[in-house]
Amino acid sequence: MPRFADFVATHRDKIRKKIKGIHEADGFQDLRAELETAYRLLQEKRFDLAYEPYGQGTGRGPDFAVTFRTRITFNVEVTRMRLTMGEGNEGPPPFNPPYESRRMAEIVSSKLRQMLPSMMNLLVVVADDQAMCELDVSRVMNRLKQRAEQKEPELFQRHRFRDPADFFKYYYRLSGVWLKSPDRPDTGQCPILWLNNQTKHPLPAPICTILQR
Repeated sequence: MPRFADFVATHRDKIRKKIKGIHEADGFQDLRAELETAYRLLQEKRFDLAYEPYGQGTGRGPDFAVTFRTRITFNVEVTRMRLTMGEGNEGPPPFNPPYESRRMAEIVSSKLRQMLPSMMNLLVVVADDQAMCELDVSRVMNRLKQRAEQKEPELFQRHRFRDPADFFKYYYRLSGVWLKSPDRPDTGQCPILWLNNQTKHPLPAPICTILQR
């Protein structure tokens, strides 16, 4: 796709630097998820994409800033939901919805602090396993909220939230979660777009329609 080719050419040095800094196979898969997300977004001609617009390698800002029709900008943070391996790396075990739901909640929690204030923020979760597209994302997020409201010590300690107010300060910045699988069949459930009805900055309907295609 010409737009993606132009994107890669523009950011060639940045991408090469990322590749040089990778020391294990999972690192290449993480970068692949990032670039596949860029490819997917650039298929929409009304989207313009900025790569790490708030500083490279800081670990704090989103991966992309997407501008829709030159006037509406939302941030995109990409993370990967890695394949769960069985004991002794014997391959993935049977799909376990409760376990994978908990794992996805942990992934979301780990990214909340990267949601910037006063902006729309979309978290993209790229799942290695197509079975993840069977998850009930709304249920996952509702359960995560309940855990925060109930002041679950493990949740707060693991992700450095002081209390429910601190958790929800970042949770309200999250506009939505976009779950996708790079190898999904056409009959699959992905992409799944979950929208946070409590966010301070919701995604406009035209953007949601594009993401759900």
